[in-house]
Amino acid sequence: MSHSETPFRERELADITLMLVGFGRLFTECLLRAVPELRIIEAGVGKEEMLRRLGEKRPDVVTIDVSAMNGQALDIVRAVAVAAPEVKVIAFGIDPTQETILQWIEAGANGYLPRDASLAELKSTLHPVAPGTIPATPAMAFAPFPPPAEPASAKPRNH
Repeated sequence: MSHSETPFRERELADITLMLVGFGRLFTECLLRAVPELRIIEAGVGKEEMLRRLGEKRPDVVTIDVSAMNGQALDIVRAVAVAAPEVKVIAFGIDPTQETILQWIEAGANGYLPRDASLAELKSTLHPVAPGTIPATPAMAFAPFPPPAEPASAKPRNH
């Protein structure tokens, strides 16, 4: 079984390639010092650069700093879902409310971290995100989510 075929739950952090989008050099260097076993790819802050690097490097997980994306973060999440559906996405810095989390999940995110997340939370998010689950606090896990919105294509048109 090749590296890309190995299920995430059987892999360690050292086996995960993480692409950081919108994070500065300081954050990246600190993360590498704190978790030296991680393989990190930086992808700048632009959608085009990120998609180019995504095609070249094929990371396991893309983590997007939503505050650094000038309103493009949801579009970037959608673009990753189309260009590389096997790549998991973590939205970093979102407001952890039901409505916001649901918006990111619908866009294609597999996990999220609030702006004040700790290193331990990042580490614990990487493993559950990897097999395709969505990590959530106990309050979020047991809160009732509204039914998904009906797609625009399913609504009748008025001519």
